[in-house]
Amino acid sequence: MSAISLVLFLSLAATLWLITVLVIAKWPAIGIAFTVLVIFTLWEFPNIPPIAQLFGFALYFNDVLATALFANAIHNISTLRSNLRGSIFPWLTFIILTTFSLVTGAHIYGLGSAITEGRAFFLLALCMTWSLSLPWSNWARTGHLYRIALTLGFGLIALAAYHATRYGVGTAETAILLDAGQVVTGRVLVAGQALSVVFCMAITASHWYRTRSKLAGCMSTALLLVAIVSQHRSVWLAAAVALTVVIIFSPLRVKKSVFGGLIVFGSLSVAILLTGVADNLITLLLDSASQIKSVDARAASWPQLIEQSFARGWEYVVFGQPFGSGYVRIEPNGMVATFMPHNWYVSLFLRTGALGLLAHLILFGSFLVLAIRRRATIGLFILTAISVYALAYNIDWYHHFFAAYAIASIAFSRSCDKSRISPHVQPSINLKQPKVWQGVPNIDPISRPTRISPQQ
Repeated sequence: MSAISLVLFLSLAATLWLITVLVIAKWPAIGIAFTVLVIFTLWEFPNIPPIAQLFGFALYFNDVLATALFANAIHNISTLRSNLRGSIFPWLTFIILTTFSLVTGAHIYGLGSAITEGRAFFLLALCMTWSLSLPWSNWARTGHLYRIALTLGFGLIALAAYHATRYGVGTAETAILLDAGQVVTGRVLVAGQALSVVFCMAITASHWYRTRSKLAGCMSTALLLVAIVSQHRSVWLAAAVALTVVIIFSPLRVKKSVFGGLIVFGSLSVAILLTGVADNLITLLLDSASQIKSVDARAASWPQLIEQSFARGWEYVVFGQPFGSGYVRIEPNGMVATFMPHNWYVSLFLRTGALGLLAHLILFGSFLVLAIRRRATIGLFILTAISVYALAYNIDWYHHFFAAYAIASIAFSRSCDKSRISPHVQPSINLKQPKVWQGVPNIDPISRPTRISPQQ
């Protein structure tokens, strides 16, 4: 490419990028809409082609979107600090260590190698920063998130039905060769899509709890079925643990609703099983649950990578290895693996060190504890599911708006611990009514179903 062509290309790219920034600044929902489109394409296009090759690295659509989102986050610093509350320091620590690993890796291994290996970290950091700067309190009040979950959930149900009809329902060990020559999973959805299904299920279920909407109830039930049929054991485990935690720490009325929903779903499942129409599906589910080959391969690689980090010196243990260092290890079958390990905590330790891992644990841990104290049910469910899912996969950047909503819902939900109020002090607010924050009611809908009248 000649110098003039390069200048023209960069000028056009900068103009389009600036337009994207301005459009998202005017309509933030478009940023989430782009992310939803990415989620829809994960099965068909696991490796999307790059837009261009610049300065030794490939530029992808996801990179353009993430930088445009981050540019908008800079203008909403006050909302970002408000959503994170007292946890802004751990988040800044993660961003600083990620940037340090990039700069060091670019110096040692080259900019292309550093960006290629660190892309999963950069995309998550940039997109999460933007999502945390959104006015989630207003969006929850207007039902905006419910409509997003409804749209995404319906699309994923249709996508799963299409894959099942055309290719059949595969297990964890099956694969499909597409016409374009790509090899994709034989399951109806990839893991990231299946986890999105679980998040949409939780949000629509909470909407049903508040409104008894038939649409929300049917949608949450259908999403639960799709999550099961998708046959991702990590997603099953994440949903089961999150639901168990919610049942343990939620108010009594939520426990009753959850148990009632489980009884209804269990009754329907038994009725279907008695008809015999789902015998083949049950066989597939049991087969997927019993397959441990991939689990053994992942678990065997984690100690190797951690030992390599300790062998390189204390500075790599504390601050992490630079991006571009690689993830070379030997799997149990004797093959050499170089891809990013399927464990977010291991990956985080390898590239941001013990400091980065500690910052993540403090950030998520503090909000999980706060969610339990304030009984912020939706936030507790989503953060717990992400934390468990991260044991078998890395945290996917396209789940940024779910994670940000969970954090914001916890930050602005009021405490349910009435015992902390002294019995000798007359409370100045009516404890039976939801707390209002800047004119916006409590944004964790499932834990506070009480409606606010227009006079309040």
